[in-house]
Amino acid sequence: MYAEIKAAVDSVKVLSSILSASKDLRHFNELASAVSELYEKLLTALTAALASKETEAALRERIRLLEQEVIEHKNWDVESQDDALQDVGMGVFAYVYKPAMPTTKPRHWACTACFEHHKRSTLQWSKGVYNCSHCGTSIQPFNQQGFPVSIADAYKTSQGSS
Repeated sequence: MYAEIKAAVDSVKVLSSILSASKDLRHFNELASAVSELYEKLLTALTAALASKETEAALRERIRLLEQEVIEHKNWDVESQDDALQDVGMGVFAYVYKPAMPTTKPRHWACTACFEHHKRSTLQWSKGVYNCSHCGTSIQPFNQQGFPVSIADAYKTSQGSS
């Protein structure tokens, strides 16, 4: 009878240890589930942080480009001070180079289409027409007598009327 009681006690011990292990296993599963949920939240946070960094980098690049554009506009304002839009002959317009200070830079006309886009393109004389090599604009100014106007004539006209 002692052996049976001992076997029963041993069985209860084994059952108790199985129940304890089962309880520990349930806690492990809960812990594993919590860890898994924590990893998901960390992954979401890291994804958001990465997206934020990418957005920040894009915004920094946009700021750099806008600052560069502001500098270019300021430079253009200074560079274009010596040019004036002028009727160079019978309603034909060009930007005429009129420096405020004496310079060795030759007198010239600039294309109005290019100038409005902050680009200076000097008009070139060819076969009675002034052509812009950049955009293809052509002008053919005439004086009141019907003769083609030269760049020098435009300076005489502008100086006489200024």
